[in-house]
Amino acid sequence: MIKTTLVALASAFAMAAIAPAFAQTTAPAPQAPTAVQQDNQNIRQDRRDIRKDEKARAEDRREARQDERKGDFKDARKERQAARQETRDIHQDRKELHQDREQRREDRKK
Repeated sequence: MIKTTLVALASAFAMAAIAPAFAQTTAPAPQAPTAVQQDNQNIRQDRRDIRKDEKARAEDRREARQDERKGDFKDARKERQAARQETRDIHQDRKELHQDREQRREDRKK
């Protein structure tokens, strides 16, 4: 027990001696992202949105087919409308993705 206490004290003294030096060598504060990094982040977000919207559209279309098979045409119509809205969202996200890629090209030239 005395041996483990001495080891613990020795390591505590060693850490106390290292701590001030370690505090001076830590990484600097994070900087704001560059224009290209921001463009890359926007591109990732647009791709994620497209995948999410495609998944939602597929689900809406599947539900519309199920409703039509059951003869529930009113709910099928609502599902088709939701699928059309998701399609519009996908097109909008693809347009934004294209714009972000163009912006990244311009930022890389700078």
